Amino acid sequence: MPEFEDGYGLGKRELDVRKKILRDYNKRVEDFDDEEKYNDYLEQIEEIIFNLVNGVDIDKTNEQIREYRIANAYLIGKNKEKKSAEDKAEGELLDRERREREQKIRKFREDDLLAEQERRKKIQEEETAELEKLEKGDKKKKKKKDKKEKKKKHKEGRGRVDSDDDLAKGYRPTPNFGMPMGPNMAAVQYVQEPFAAAPVPQQMNAEDKSRPVDPTLRASAGVSRS
Repeated sequence: MPEFEDGYGLGKRELDVRKKILRDYNKRVEDFDDEEKYNDYLEQIEEIIFNLVNGVDIDKTNEQIREYRIANAYLIGKNKEKKSAEDKAEGELLDRERREREQKIRKFREDDLLAEQERRKKIQEEETAELEKLEKGDKKKKKKKDKKEKKKKHKEGRGRVDSDDDLAKGYRPTPNFGMPMGPNMAAVQYVQEPFAAAPVPQQMNAEDKSRPVDPTLRASAGVSRS
């Protein structure tokens, strides 16, 4: 039975035939004395493929293939080993290039991720700084307002005789505070004294001879000494 038989569609059949033929017809340009002989060899390969694909001289072509295999067995095996080593090296090169591309892509993605994280961090820091600035401004305004209100209350409270703080501490004006001063009375400085230390006023009735009259009270009442 012929090694190659018809029965395939021409497209797929040609690919399969070419693949099988080139396994053994694997001579290189360095295997020939000159480039012209190498070109003749390539033409011979194309003629063999054409005959097998199109069913031309199938028996003769298969016999030609067998004779070639026997005559070039050593060189065919040697070139197969070279081809295997080259395919392996090429595969390793392609694999290395693939890994390098993947590493570059991964690095680009990581750089993009870091850049996005830095961008979001910067935005968050700016927002936090803005909030802190607004919060400080509000506190400053409140402090200024409180100070202003305190000054206003202090101004409104001036002129009061007794402040709440003084009364809370237990102070009261002297007994003659607020009474009209006689023409001969010297100005008496206002003195606050604790409630506990305030003297009890003595009887101011001039007709009551049994109790002495406080000279201070007499003077403040406008009664002259006798």
